[in-house]
This record gives sequence, C-alpha cells and structure tokens, in this order.
Amino acid sequence: MAGAALGSFDPDFLDVPEEVIQLTARINQKYFVLRDPAGKLAPHFICTANIDANDGGEAIVAGNERVLAARLSDARFFWEQDLKIPLEEQARKLEQIVFHEKLGTVADKVERVAKLARWLVDRGIVDGADPEQAERAARLAKADLVTGMVGEFPELQGVIGGYIARAQGEPDAVADAVRDHYKPVGQGDEVPTQPVTVAVSLADKLDTLIAFFGAGMTPSGSKDPFALRRAALSTLNLLVANGLRMHLLDAYLESGLKLSEQIARRVTKPQISGDFRSLSKLGLRPDSVDREAYLRQMFSDLGLADLADRMLSGEGLLMAFLADRLKIQQREAGVRHDLIDAVFALGGEDDFVRLLARVNALQAFVETGGGANLLAGYKRAANILKKENWDLPRVMATRGEQGIPQTGEEDPLSEVEEPIIAEAVADMARGSATPSDGPTEERTLIAALDRAEPTAAAAVQSEDFTGAMAALASLREPIDAFFDKVTVNDADPDVRKHRLNLLARFRDAVHSVADFSKIEG
Repeated sequence: MAGAALGSFDPDFLDVPEEVIQLTARINQKYFVLRDPAGKLAPHFICTANIDANDGGEAIVAGNERVLAARLSDARFFWEQDLKIPLEEQARKLEQIVFHEKLGTVADKVERVAKLARWLVDRGIVDGADPEQAERAARLAKADLVTGMVGEFPELQGVIGGYIARAQGEPDAVADAVRDHYKPVGQGDEVPTQPVTVAVSLADKLDTLIAFFGAGMTPSGSKDPFALRRAALSTLNLLVANGLRMHLLDAYLESGLKLSEQIARRVTKPQISGDFRSLSKLGLRPDSVDREAYLRQMFSDLGLADLADRMLSGEGLLMAFLADRLKIQQREAGVRHDLIDAVFALGGEDDFVRLLARVNALQAFVETGGGANLLAGYKRAANILKKENWDLPRVMATRGEQGIPQTGEEDPLSEVEEPIIAEAVADMARGSATPSDGPTEERTLIAALDRAEPTAAAAVQSEDFTGAMAALASLREPIDAFFDKVTVNDADPDVRKHRLNLLARFRDAVHSVADFSKIEG
C-alpha cells in the first residue's frame, strides 16, 4: 500500500457527538472522516501510508482501525459518564474555578451573565426571546467546562454542553444557546441570530468587557491577555448584525452593579444584596446625575468608595476602546475612520446601530460635491472662530431648568439676573437677529440657518440622518456667498461681534450632526 486507504469503525460510535469523532480522527490520528450522501457522518475514514505493503495495505488499515476504535471507546466512556450528571449539578462545580482573582469564580461570572441576559430580553434589546430561557441557557452555558469530554477536548467548550442540554431534555432554544454562546469567536465567524443565543452570547461578552474595564485591567499595547479586543469585536458584530438598539452605558451599569455587589460581598462579608438595586428599576438613566450620586453613595456606605471611582472611570475607557474596535470592524465595509471619530466626538452616543446609521449618512454626504463644499465652508468658519477664540455665550440654566414653576409667559431675558450674563444673552440674540441694513448675503445666511437648524434637529431626533444631511446641505451656498461678499472683522465692533456669533451659530448647526473638525480633507 502506498497512498490512501479506506478504513471503518463500529457504527455504534456514531452515538458520540460527531465533533468528537472528527477531532479524534483528525487531530489524534490524522485521518479524514467521511459523510454519507445525506451529509451525515459515516462510519468510515481515510488513512494514508507511504510504504508498499505485500498485502495491499490490509494490515495497516486493520491496525489503524484498532487504534481509532480504542480512542473512540475512551471518548464514548467520557460521553456516557457526562450524560449521567445533570448540567445544573455540573454548574455548581464552577464555584471551585477562579475566573480571575479580582473578579471571582466562574460561578460568579455565570450569575452576572444570567442576570444580564435576562435584562437584555426584558428591556426589549433582544426581541423574540423567552426571558426564562435566556436566563436558563446562561446558567448552563459554562457547565460543560467541568465535564470529562471538555477536559479531553477543550476545543469543544459549548458544543458538548449543547449536546448534553438537548439529551437532558432542555428546549432547543436553550440547547442551541449553550452550544453557540461563544460565537462569534472572531472576525468572519458565524454571528448568532437566534434570540436566546444572541442574548446569552452578548451578555457573556459584555460581562467580560465590563468586568475587566471596571476593574481597571485594560489592554496595553500588544498585550491583551484576556482577549478583550476579540470580545469587543464580537460584541460589535452581534449588535450590528442583529440591529440591536442598546445603550452601552445601561448595560455597563446593570452588569457592573452585579459585579460590584459580588466584590463588596467578598470584601465585607455581609448580606448586602438588598442594597444593590437595579438602576433601571430606580429609573436612573446612564446620563443621569442621580445615577453617579447613587453609585458613589452606595459604595461610600459600604466603605468601598475607590470601587465606585474605578467602575465609573471604566465607562469612558470602554467606550473609547469600542470606538477603536468599530473602526477596525468597519474598515472592510469601506467606512472611514475619521467619520466615526466625527460622530463619537459629539459625545453621548453609545447606541452603535444608530451611530453607524449616522456615520453612513455622513459618508454619503461628505463624498458628494455639496458635502465637500460645506466641509470647506465649515473649516473656514472654524478657523476664524479658533483664531478669535470665539464661541456662542453659555447661558445659565433658566428657572424652568432649575425646577422653578413657570407660567409660560416669562421673557427669557427677565430670567437673567447677572449683568454679564444678560449681555451675553443679548449678544447671542443679536447673532440670530436679521439686521435690517446688513448685506444680502448675511441676511440670506441667517434665514437659511433659521430653516436648517430646526429641520436638522428634528431629523436627528427621528433618526433620519439622511434628512439631517440634506438640511445642512442647504447651508452650502449661503455660507459660500457670505464668505465671498461679507467682511467678518468689520471695523464696527458690534457688527464684528454679530458676524462672529453668526459663524459660531453655523458651526454649531453643523455639529448637530457630527463634529466636522474631525473629518479629513
């Protein structure tokens, strides 16, 4: 025999998960497994030899069959033993495995992931999933780490759990989620779309990111010992591919709060779970001042003020990290990194599906002639304002914004008590008013801004970013004409102030969509 030969094994071994047979044949023995016409694994394999045998290779094939049979017997033993133990019982052993010395055990992580997976469903972020199944799948997802099969075949984490879950009577949605919750493993890997699987997979990856960033353990240079870059890319793939509308900071707080409870319990040892209430149930949004105050007070009461500082600082670090990963993820789709920066620079945007919709609309706009011309006009205005160190005056909060009851008939200027602030308000008003004797181009720009600003703001509010760009496009000709015909630095200081305010108003109107200063070109 010289070349390839066909061998066989006992069909009874096909009761073992086919991935186990494939690994046993391919990795341990360098065999090739075969499938029948229906695509199912067949009880045959191909082996190779580079010697000429007098018997045509029969002895070589028989020897390989004996070796493979022995290995498959071992695998079947592990499989049968694992089937005897309920996954719930296996999961309890995870309390003995340290996830990370600062982040507790694998059982601690499972608890966080289960709560977060259910939260993702309850909040409607992952639509179409049964919240009970999502939580159930999350609690079983890591149980196969302590099975004999995964001990023998670590590559099959999740896969083995999925088989066992199905064999032990779990619903298909739960078994599938256990099997696939590690996906996507990297760029180009299959992205789950089944709702329960998506909920568990996203919760698992978010928890990893939130836990390490909240604990101050972030990637540095080429060092990424906890594979956080991969977790970030996988998270973004799940969000984008499934169109999941999620505020990252909401998830950060929900998962971070559970992590903080676990850390506090280990440090202080009291039964404190009642103190760690869900922020969403308290009605505290991520951008709420009350949220930060609540967290700090809670940790201060527990004598863990430094933990609050670390958790809160981790939010910003994680957002910046995900922004960098988003640029890498979108590069292959032809999305410009500077446009992602332009949208991120506005701040407050942590819904990545909405962010990409804004970026795509922005890219389509700036790559047109009108968009390029508006960008040129913006940069000219921004340069003048930067040179003059000029900005629209910042006005103190009105009485209404301070919570003081209003009748609806107040004069805004009457709300301003400080003379300096009152003058600033008047200056801003002059920047918006149309001077009756001003140049036509100046009055035309003001009128264009009066139309474009509310139109763009309404379009952004309704997430019609293409419409917002169209509103901004209407400013291109007026700003070009203004620069051609109007002298900004007029000899009259009041006129000069008015025109600088007008340019600042134009710049801020553009900023309602993106920070154009970040756009290259």
